[in-house]
Amino acid sequence: MKKKLGLMLCVISCLVLMMGCSLTKENKNLSKSKLTKSAEEFAAQWFEYDFQTTVEQYADQMGEEQVDSYKEYAKMQKKHGAMKKVVDKDYSTASDTATVALTITTEKSGKLVFTVIYSEDGEISDWKAEEYQSIGKTMGRAGLNTVM
Repeated sequence: MKKKLGLMLCVISCLVLMMGCSLTKENKNLSKSKLTKSAEEFAAQWFEYDFQTTVEQYADQMGEEQVDSYKEYAKMQKKHGAMKKVVDKDYSTASDTATVALTITTEKSGKLVFTVIYSEDGEISDWKAEEYQSIGKTMGRAGLNTVM
């Protein structure tokens, strides 16, 4: 009887310890609503920023990779026009970062995807803007690659 009771106590204490280890402290800097709003504001500023003028004035102070990125962003702005509205928001977190991906429609009937990555203190650590690729287009390219 004492062995069964001792074994039962050990099992219960192990389960309690395991449950305690799985609990994580929520980082208040990675609030979904706060970071999603911040990403939307960032995207709105991106549409207003003049990448072409920045490249013309500061190309000698920028690295080649940054110049190429800014030129690509200037082409995207010209191709898509102004921001219309956010049609999809995707929020995900890892242990110490959060990612917000926004799908945005533009005035020239295009879509752009903005991905903003936040560090654990809630500051933007990385971002990218790219053209939206539909699943049909992606599958078409995959099929072409298979045929080749």
